Amino acid sequence: RQETQVTRLQPMEMIQVAFQKALESGGAEALAVADRILEQMAKQRDYEDRERFNASLLRIQKQLKRIPKRGWNDSTKSHFALSEDVDAEIQGRMQDEGMTLTFEPEPHPQPNMVTIVGILSQGAFSKRYPLPMPCDGQGAKGGGVMTRTHAAGSAITYAKRYLKNMIFDLGFKDQDDDGNRAGGRKLASLSENAQIDYA
Repeated sequence: RQETQVTRLQPMEMIQVAFQKALESGGAEALAVADRILEQMAKQRDYEDRERFNASLLRIQKQLKRIPKRGWNDSTKSHFALSEDVDAEIQGRMQDEGMTLTFEPEPHPQPNMVTIVGILSQGAFSKRYPLPMPCDGQGAKGGGVMTRTHAAGSAITYAKRYLKNMIFDLGFKDQDDDGNRAGGRKLASLSENAQIDYA
């Protein structure tokens, strides 16, 4: 008994066959087939990119350690995690996964507001995380404490802080001063307007 061997064509080979038939027949049906194949290929690539992105982000989140609150805020009388500690915890893991995190501002429909967008990218795939932030320059008690330029910069700084927390689901722990308090050395404090603190 003779067996018929079926050759499976790869997507690009199928497209080449479709285009060849279109040239030979002069009809549009083969071109429509090729268009549908290209559309399905694009959807498949997007699905694979999204799956790879989600798997990488999950690996990062599982590897992250709780970040100690080594800073001190005189205004709120509370400890906070330093921005360099947060970056030290996430930057290397992002690089290992081929990921980058960038930020860009967008207009907001309401006055004295700005939207800061965190963009986490891996290869050709990116996910956007928009976060509206006030930039009115008012302090905790409602009074004006900043210029409009300073207020915009503060909104961007705090938005980056909150976006990193949100994207990577960061965890924090109480301060570990490595014996500094026992040695009589006080932690440096930052002003309310200059610090980049993490709750």
